[in-house]
Amino acid sequence: MRAAALLTAALLLLLSGCGDGGVRDVTVAREIEDLELIRAMGVDRTEDGVRVTLASAREIASGGEEKSGGGNEAVVLSQSAGTVSQAVARMQSFGSKGVFYGHIGSYLVGETLARDGIRDYLDYVERNPEMRLETDLYVIRAGTANGAIAAMTGEGYDINERLEFLQENADLSADTHPVTVRMFLIRTERYGSTICPALRLTEHREGDGARGDSALLPDGFAVLTDGRLRGYLDGEAAYGASLLMNETSEDTVTVTAPGGVRVALTLSDCRTRVRPEFDRDGTLTALRVTTRLRAGVDEVEGRLDLESMAVTEALCRSLETLERSRMEEALALAKSWNADCFGLGARAALAAPFRWREEAWSPAAVPVIVEVEAQVERSYDSFQSA
Repeated sequence: MRAAALLTAALLLLLSGCGDGGVRDVTVAREIEDLELIRAMGVDRTEDGVRVTLASAREIASGGEEKSGGGNEAVVLSQSAGTVSQAVARMQSFGSKGVFYGHIGSYLVGETLARDGIRDYLDYVERNPEMRLETDLYVIRAGTANGAIAAMTGEGYDINERLEFLQENADLSADTHPVTVRMFLIRTERYGSTICPALRLTEHREGDGARGDSALLPDGFAVLTDGRLRGYLDGEAAYGASLLMNETSEDTVTVTAPGGVRVALTLSDCRTRVRPEFDRDGTLTALRVTTRLRAGVDEVEGRLDLESMAVTEALCRSLETLERSRMEEALALAKSWNADCFGLGARAALAAPFRWREEAWSPAAVPVIVEVEAQVERSYDSFQSA
């Protein structure tokens, strides 16, 4: 009993920080006014390690107006070191405030680092208690994270406003959708390959809504295998990628009706299923991808009888042809990299769990058959029944 009491007393002394072997309390209470709330983090490859760039958000009063008295502009910090942790530690002494990472919403990766592999640099996000796995992940196409953050942060604006807008409005176009660090890690573990949105820094052009000399625009998807960048899905292939991933919630497309009349259609429902096909010996022969679409007519450039069954059927066939070609283009690129970035194998396994053999599935070797079934209605009919 006496020995137990002595052991308890010794442990209490250690936990209280007394003595030479005391445990230091690393949590320091600070007022929020004394903290720089970081909203975006960028990482780039350097010759000796990594360059980390941080961006805070502009301070906005509760009424939506900028705070008076100055000090409301976004702050950009940058430091190079051997690891992300070292660079972050060194930046704690920058500026006039402590740096807080609990509000980071975006993690940007430069293209060079993405080609070398980003898995190790996501380890910091996984292990640091201030970071969040729900942080959105982006690859800066043909550029650096530092360049994007610096160019998009200036007097009266910051990159976080742009990134938040892209995240909140991603469902307005099917050629991009957000991917969090958590989603990226899970898909990489399950599929070996996955995609995440790519952004490109460009010069400001009249009408693009940019504030400053540069604009940060979506530019398809980056395809990564085991965390290493293989290539990009852009243009029509990016739309096909979203369909294959079941991530298309809304999109507007243009098809041609009989007589050459152009018709704008808005998709209201898109669902994609994957199932494997086997021969009599149980050998995997193909994957069949079936996508069902519903769309409404938004605009007609000319005269068209939308009550005609023949016209409706023609619109359905045109939409099916367009979306099937998009999906096949995305699949062709993935096949060239032997990358199951859409998770087709795992989804096929769920459809036939007792017949599926993982070693038999290869994106480069097994054919993928794409089928699209479309239903076109007048817009108000489509959205009322969606």
